[in-house]
Amino acid sequence: MEGGESALRIAMVLPSLDIGGEEFAVLRLAKSLAERNHRVHIVCTDHLGELASEVSSVNGISLAVAKTRGWRDVVFPSALLAELDAFHPQVVHSHTGSWFQCAACRSVRRSFVLVHTEHGMISRPEPLKLAILKRLARERTDSLSAVSESLRLELSRQLRIGSDSICTIPNGIDVAQFQASAHRRSQAREQLAATADEIVVGCVARLHPLKGIDVLLDAWAALKTESRSRLVVIGDGQEREVLRERARRLNVPVNFMGSRSDVALLMSGLDVFVLPSRSEGLPLALLEAMATGLPCVVTDVGEMSAVLGGGDYGLVVPPERPAELAAAIGLLLANPTRRASYAEGVRERVESLYGHDRTVAHYVSTYRRLLQS
Repeated sequence: MEGGESALRIAMVLPSLDIGGEEFAVLRLAKSLAERNHRVHIVCTDHLGELASEVSSVNGISLAVAKTRGWRDVVFPSALLAELDAFHPQVVHSHTGSWFQCAACRSVRRSFVLVHTEHGMISRPEPLKLAILKRLARERTDSLSAVSESLRLELSRQLRIGSDSICTIPNGIDVAQFQASAHRRSQAREQLAATADEIVVGCVARLHPLKGIDVLLDAWAALKTESRSRLVVIGDGQEREVLRERARRLNVPVNFMGSRSDVALLMSGLDVFVLPSRSEGLPLALLEAMATGLPCVVTDVGEMSAVLGGGDYGLVVPPERPAELAAAIGLLLANPTRRASYAEGVRERVESLYGHDRTVAHYVSTYRRLLQS
């Protein structure tokens, strides 16, 4: 324990441990807290999900489901309250999709502090009920954070509070996990079924409309690429069949690899990373691509442009513009020198700004400050 300080009891609450950026971030945080001898209880308010198996045997972490079955459970989440009462947390840390339920528990239990992290949202007019619930939740929350600066400003606007009332705590990654090597690249290329001279363009994302994979397919069709380049999409989701059909209709060969547990390895086999999202906060996939040393093409949404230094460390294009996305990808395909120049500094940038230890230290500091006050 750092500086001889006592271990904390922390409940992490989120909808599920399905495969996704928020879920990976919460899982990584929970594991790091457990490694520092804190006691962590992960509570899912819908179902456990695929990633639950990764922590089922980790010392210091326990898992439970406290299912929210409707609006009544949002207002009075009896199952979640019972779960928290049994665990006796000092800190309840809610994440996107579970804030209202945790705030409702906080209104009837003053034995813990409530920390909430917003991982992503869509900027659009909200239903009145949702707006009211958010403001009520804010009143019962001891610390509110967002994973990116743009998300912090959007949350401030939605809650109608000063942006200085919300802090930015970026998601971090273990950069060492994405250390590229000739051996790892060879293994990855075998998994990707890529030959030595092929240029592999890859996207790692949920197959969801917000991720813009349809725009990527349109861009790839417009490229009319040579046979020595190929497109790989790693991830699964609700649009799987829709996107496969779109690729068939466009007559573009795409390797849809589905959900993978070896993303860190597969990334080392890519030559270019693309994330064509319509909406983002701070996507872990982009940080992981940078840690791998990949030249990146992203859309100008959320924090992605800022992460790439406004274009100094990669190419940034407007969202939903397949022609401009195609031009950016084509520029990197045709120019190995340009690819190398972008790849050169991205690993050092992500290590200095988005290392996971910084994220964990910031949250632990927040927990202790709130408990002391």
